[in-house]
Amino acid sequence: MKKNKLPTIESLNTENKVFTLDFGKKRTTLYDGEKVIGSTVEQILTLPKLLNPGSKIIVEDAHMGVPRTEKSLAQPYTKTELRKFYSDCEENGIELRFFPQQSSPRAAAYSNLKKDDDQDPISIYNLCRDYPNISLKKPDPSFSYSLKAKEGLFRKHQLNKILNFARRTDYLNPNDKNTQWINENANYVYNELSDVGRCVFGFLNEKARFKRPNKNRNIKKGDLNVKHIKVNFIYTTLASMRGTLVHEGNERFSVDDSFFLREGTGRLPNWAFTQRYIFHMSPYHLKGGVARSNFYHHGAKKWIKERVLEEGYDIDKKKRGEMSKQEEKVFLKYRRLYSNAIKELYNIIKKQLENQHANIYNNQKENKLIAQPLCDSINEYQPSLI
Repeated sequence: MKKNKLPTIESLNTENKVFTLDFGKKRTTLYDGEKVIGSTVEQILTLPKLLNPGSKIIVEDAHMGVPRTEKSLAQPYTKTELRKFYSDCEENGIELRFFPQQSSPRAAAYSNLKKDDDQDPISIYNLCRDYPNISLKKPDPSFSYSLKAKEGLFRKHQLNKILNFARRTDYLNPNDKNTQWINENANYVYNELSDVGRCVFGFLNEKARFKRPNKNRNIKKGDLNVKHIKVNFIYTTLASMRGTLVHEGNERFSVDDSFFLREGTGRLPNWAFTQRYIFHMSPYHLKGGVARSNFYHHGAKKWIKERVLEEGYDIDKKKRGEMSKQEEKVFLKYRRLYSNAIKELYNIIKKQLENQHANIYNNQKENKLIAQPLCDSINEYQPSLI
């Protein structure tokens, strides 16, 4: 179907302050707050000199935050072109920010517009206008991973393998060192968690306690039944700091009890590092990994919907952009509580590991508990796109 002809860039209202861009398969579009304008990839590069100082350009991160490579031709610009555009924006007082492409469906739903090359810049404009605190990324002209990011990706790929192996047995393999740790420390974790944390991780489930004793298994009435708590979340959190998948031969594998110590600090990673570089708890997660999937796809959606429903709001099957203001307010409250519970659990487990292994930071080269890296140096590790 032939696209309608759009106004050209000459009709751009430069008196406006915010401009949104989209690069579609058939054409490039620009929204100035009043009308959608048809443009070209060449014309877009002239925007910093067309707009007034103090203007703001918003575009999806995938389009102008990532350069074109031999492997991906979807991006319209090369490194050189993007760096010049960034520089032109800075020199002319133009604020350039990147919108997370994962939020584009939310933007379309919020504006009640279909996802379309001509509609996308309007949707993004409306969402950013009405939600000024939405996360927008700054340009990075280096286009490279920091040492921290490489360390995080290095561990994330290790963690993916561990979790894919562990979930074959629902994270309950008795020969898995991490499963053993959870069985031995579940009561400690329960005692340290807040009531919200206990709810998130299934400790308040009525099946989470044995109803009758079992002398043969040394079980007392009221003891925790690990099979009925959210062991996958606890395992995921523990495995971000502990364990390596070991090949034992004959296609047999196991998870050992080695630790992941950061090369930059020589210590277990703190929450800020793990949250950003291993769990990818941000709108820019792209391929977030198995850990993020466990927490958000298999955990957050269900828990948050249930809590919101308890307050009288049914958001089942609703996209974020389709929620009312009040529904979204309640949704955000429980999403925040859920995320804080993951942080709480992480710090509880980290503290216990450090308490149990006083020598964890001593004689690291000789310590067999330290996970062996995949390469001689993190600097040699070349991750693919996240």
